[in-house]
Amino acid sequence: MGLVLLPDCTVSDLYCNVHLVPNLRESTVEGILESLAEEPRQVIGAWDEARPFRWAVLDATLKPVTGHLEGKHSQIIILGMPADYCSDCELWTERQDATLLAIVPVPVACLAWFLKRIPTQERTAFLLLSLTSSLSLAVIQDRKIILFRQYEEDFESVRQELALLAKQLSPDKDPYVCVWSWSSDEDPVYSEVQGLQLTGSILQQIEGGDITIQRQRAPSVTTRSPVALLSRWLAHEFK
Repeated sequence: MGLVLLPDCTVSDLYCNVHLVPNLRESTVEGILESLAEEPRQVIGAWDEARPFRWAVLDATLKPVTGHLEGKHSQIIILGMPADYCSDCELWTERQDATLLAIVPVPVACLAWFLKRIPTQERTAFLLLSLTSSLSLAVIQDRKIILFRQYEEDFESVRQELALLAKQLSPDKDPYVCVWSWSSDEDPVYSEVQGLQLTGSILQQIEGGDITIQRQRAPSVTTRSPVALLSRWLAHEFK
């Protein structure tokens, strides 16, 4: 049995950022990973986290990359998670007699789903993710992620930054804003942001019917929670 885990990380437990390749000291993925393991500041600048992290390098469409970057990619995405958390996930998976296929933080899974499932045409898209412990904001142009930020601040500061980015990156058109929430309930963020709510009937149209969960000593239950639908989609991606 293969497992894909979707942690909803706190801001301090997930590093996810877009980096311009010409600004990097290393020109290969292998060199970047080696420098990150040695001293993250060599690659990402400011870094005050004492815990060791595990790292991955993806392209702007969230596909893994290897080898030389120059001439192939203008920007990359660097991901990092605490090494002890990754080790705990591996040990837990072994106890289940299963294989750990991947650890995909919820915001990264949401971005991958959005790139594949939501048509943006020629528009610059702004995706706001309302998670259990943070808010995340991504900007997508030409089906590529050009910006990703995480916030612990109150929503008002995020709303102001969203408005500023929309004015800068989509000056001639009304911004195409989408909101995804972890919760099945009516998230207050929906009422604060004018945009496409990726919830309820819209998610049902995109991802199909409810999910039935079979339980050994209790009746089966059905759910249409956003994270359950996201998990089902991601499981199909790893088949």
